[in-house]
Amino acid sequence: MKDLKIRAFSGLLYVALLVVSIFQGPEFFYPVLFVFSGLATIEFFRLIQLRFILPLLLLAGIYYSHYKSLLPATAVQFMLGYALLCCLVFTARLHRPFPMNGRLLKRVLGYGYVLGSSIFIIVLYGSQATFEPILMLLVYALIWVNNSAAYFVGSQLGKTPLFPSISPKKSWEGFWGGQFFCVLFGLLTYFTYWPSEYSPITIILLSLLIPSLATYGDLIQSQFKRIAGVKDSGSLFPGHGGFYDRMDSIIYTAPFVYLTQEIIHYVS
Repeated sequence: MKDLKIRAFSGLLYVALLVVSIFQGPEFFYPVLFVFSGLATIEFFRLIQLRFILPLLLLAGIYYSHYKSLLPATAVQFMLGYALLCCLVFTARLHRPFPMNGRLLKRVLGYGYVLGSSIFIIVLYGSQATFEPILMLLVYALIWVNNSAAYFVGSQLGKTPLFPSISPKKSWEGFWGGQFFCVLFGLLTYFTYWPSEYSPITIILLSLLIPSLATYGDLIQSQFKRIAGVKDSGSLFPGHGGFYDRMDSIIYTAPFVYLTQEIIHYVS
């Protein structure tokens, strides 16, 4: 009971910090997200047994450049391709595992997956000049709805393993429960609050895509932990493990959501 209360309190604190900082603007959101992403980066590179100083410095430099609107569009496009490629490689690795023994391979894939993907959280949000709190909050809210619904539906009705070799407790029933409640949340949001300046296609596509993206993000992180032989990526987040445990879904999801937004803007 005590552990459940600690988990609930730390989880609510995490959500509250994010929501408040999202609406306070970039001067608040960037530092909060950098701390969370930075800690997740440290935990990830410890899992794959590499030093984390250079990745942290690169993360800080890119955050600052984007905040000041100094990041060229070509650099964003390159990082998008790099991040998506590395995410897809790790997705394929779930189905056909391969070893990551070489330090160069670890760096190339790790930088694209963690750094490249994390950057698109702030790219989605915007810079000091313009930012979009509604879109950012929607992405986080759909991830939270999916993760919570998948856990509760799976724990009550789960019988068919989703990926038993990596995460035995995950079930197809839980996955479809997360999908259903994300679509329901998306519909409720659209009919009760969704601002008119945002395309309705955005909320429809994100409600359909995010459950799969968030699930893959969690499975990839579970695979890294299983290979490393640890239960949690860290211990800084009471009741939840580490910050990589909390950030795995948004890290994987962000570049795909950004790509989706770019496609919507292009065709509309």
